[in-house]
Amino acid sequence: TSLTWLQLTATVLVGPAFAVGTIATERERRTIEYLFVSTLSNAEIVLDKTFARLAVLLKLLLVGLPVLFIIRLLGGIPADLLAGSFLVCGSAAVVVTAISIAISVSSARARDATVRVYLLLTVLAVAPLMCSGLAWMTRDWPPWQETFNVAGTWLARLDPLVVYGEVFGSRFAAGANFDFRPVLEMLAWHVGLSVACLLWATASVRRIHLRDAGKGEAHATPK
Repeated sequence: TSLTWLQLTATVLVGPAFAVGTIATERERRTIEYLFVSTLSNAEIVLDKTFARLAVLLKLLLVGLPVLFIIRLLGGIPADLLAGSFLVCGSAAVVVTAISIAISVSSARARDATVRVYLLLTVLAVAPLMCSGLAWMTRDWPPWQETFNVAGTWLARLDPLVVYGEVFGSRFAAGANFDFRPVLEMLAWHVGLSVACLLWATASVRRIHLRDAGKGEAHATPK
């Protein structure tokens, strides 16, 4: 349990650092223009960098797999819990990387991209608590209370830390079977969100950079 918590926390906290500087660093150094004049398409530029960073992040998760399998051979970990824990960690790695790439595309500097991605992840982490507070404040208005309750529940189902704590926290010691549905629902939402982020990044990487570069040249030109 401690090892999985460590891997999941490291994925959420360290994962953005692996991916957020990919496009932003290229834009900051103006080396992305060399990619634009090559035969690479927007999709090849974005997806190649995404999978390269995702491979590094997934390798960090796979490091712990031999240790957990050795413990499993000794009868310590049920197979469903082992599979579920890696599904949660892998899903978190995918969505964190995709969100970081999308923010990297929209940022002109790597420092700005880093601040934005961690700020967004912080907002997403505290959003369920904020919705719960708003639901309590609007308890005299049932429609608003229901809206905030639904929003808070939906956002909590997207948080891998919350899902892992709820689904696995009380079952590791007993080793009982558990319902995979919350994990699979989170995985489906993460895949959909990741695809949306990468599609937006692919469609916008060239347009955003050329637009910002044009603005910079316009400001630099003396009147």
